[in-house]
Amino acid sequence: MIAAVRELRDQWLAHGLSTRPADRSVAENAVAELYRRSGFDPPEFVWVPSPAAASTFIAHQSIPGPFSALDDTHPSVRIASLLSATRSRMDERIRRRYPSSRFGTSPNPEQLIRRMVWNSLRTTLFDAVAPAIRRTLPRPVGTVSWYGQQEAHRVGYYDTIRRCGLVGFGALDRELLDAQAALVGATGWWWAFERVCVMAERPRELHTEPSLGRRRG
Repeated sequence: MIAAVRELRDQWLAHGLSTRPADRSVAENAVAELYRRSGFDPPEFVWVPSPAAASTFIAHQSIPGPFSALDDTHPSVRIASLLSATRSRMDERIRRRYPSSRFGTSPNPEQLIRRMVWNSLRTTLFDAVAPAIRRTLPRPVGTVSWYGQQEAHRVGYYDTIRRCGLVGFGALDRELLDAQAALVGATGWWWAFERVCVMAERPRELHTEPSLGRRRG
């Protein structure tokens, strides 16, 4: 099992570090599905070269974000709630199947996947690459943003549990997981607004180096 999980982890890492052009058709279809699931019509898509270009475009166009994090009339908030709810449902199924192990016991399969996929990829992508990209933004966007490929730790964790046959998820959660997996594999950052979604291309170059004190799972 460890070899299979390692192989899946490396596939998700490759998505997270990809510098290939975005697969725009796949990305747009996945986002449109999230809009529909959240009760909105599919948006118009605007593609920009980078998250920094997206920040500038959104500011210059004065595209309104939500009034607050509780403004569920705005697509970004409702999509965030949709994805939070599906994670909660999947987490509950995982907890029922794999209750926390007692101190001193060997890690169960879920714990191995969390260490090898979630923890490893989060350190590399979400905690390292995403903040570096965020620092390139000329101004804060001021609304919810998704990191696409740099969210591989979260999506990869649930997908690995599913593909290893450890836990069965409900039909809706499987479909939402498929949409999120498509986004991780197809694009970089994106922002949801009313009637328009701003999509950023992936970086053309990405340089990494080992972090002291960190060891790959």
